[in-house]
Amino acid sequence: MNLVSCDLTSVLKFIQDTTGIKGYTTRRRQEAKPPFFYLQTPVGKPYQDSVGFHRYRPLIHGTLFLDKETPETLALQFQAKLQDALMRCRYDIPLVDENYNATKARLEDVEFEIKEADIDVWTFTVKGERFIELVEHHEILRKVHNNIKLVDKKRGGRDGK
Repeated sequence: MNLVSCDLTSVLKFIQDTTGIKGYTTRRRQEAKPPFFYLQTPVGKPYQDSVGFHRYRPLIHGTLFLDKETPETLALQFQAKLQDALMRCRYDIPLVDENYNATKARLEDVEFEIKEADIDVWTFTVKGERFIELVEHHEILRKVHNNIKLVDKKRGGRDGK
């Protein structure tokens, strides 16, 4: 499982399990009834921290869609439940595989921020970090030859006619 899908799946599971609100990893769930949220693909790339290890700091943006009747109450409950769960797990989210089974790895030092975008729409971000061991893959570079024939502008055509 790659870094992006592992982090996305793990954060999705953590938020769903904590809040009881259904989550999606795509915007195509327009038929879903509020409350629900969706997560965007994580942003961030690993960079070398020490020999053999890379630090990876994913940033995941999400949008929470709420019922128009009591949106602020639900948003505050959503935030409170997540903050409480993060405190209890010491701001580390357990990572899961593609089948939602827990692994030994963790997304560490997780931060959660939420703000109101509209009456019934709130945006949030989840930031974390982890150290990974990346095996570098070396690809053979090949020359690419360009076979485009140039047009002779003086003669007016490709064949000089």
